Amino acid sequence: MTAQAGESLFYKGEVTWMAVEPLNQYLQNRNDIKFISPSTACWRGYIGQWEIKDNKLYLIGLNAYIEGYREVGLNYLFPGQIEVFANWFNGKIRIPQGEMLEYVHSGYASMYESDLFLVVENGILVNQYEVDNREEYQNRLKQREQKKKYDKMIAFIANLFLIFVFMGICIGIYYLIKWDNVIGYFISAIIVSGMLYLFLLAIKNRIKNK
Repeated sequence: MTAQAGESLFYKGEVTWMAVEPLNQYLQNRNDIKFISPSTACWRGYIGQWEIKDNKLYLIGLNAYIEGYREVGLNYLFPGQIEVFANWFNGKIRIPQGEMLEYVHSGYASMYESDLFLVVENGILVNQYEVDNREEYQNRLKQREQKKKYDKMIAFIANLFLIFVFMGICIGIYYLIKWDNVIGYFISAIIVSGMLYLFLLAIKNRIKNK
């Protein structure tokens, strides 16, 4: 899944963005609404604008697309309203902060220096806390480095094994040909064909994994 466009949030006098979609919980009960994705960066088909005011979460704007890629706004969902109290939402609002440490081409999985979590119950802010991701990022780097070393070791052992197998097969073919009979040549042809097949298969897998 492609990385998704976040929704804006006006909180404590600042405009930020959040890695969550509060409107989704509301739309689950609206079978008459179907938004169309304008791009792979917005599969849900809409982007909301939000505000936390007096510890309450409000939907204050909407850019959405319906059939025929017609753009509609907040009035399409909530006629005559300029802001809507999101009393349907229960969960955590994740607000990435700081520099991006790691880009992940999927949803909101990219890692930032820290995350601010706002805990919301029935649209009301009840708690908040911050998580520092820098140590976790360093741990990921170490794990990847260890995995690279492990993969290199396995590849070295596998290559060494193939070398010994190849040497053994060559010796076997030598003695089969030395027998100078049809069976010897036939068995040699089978062994060589098998070796070529395994060699081509190894090249195919290596290209596929790149």
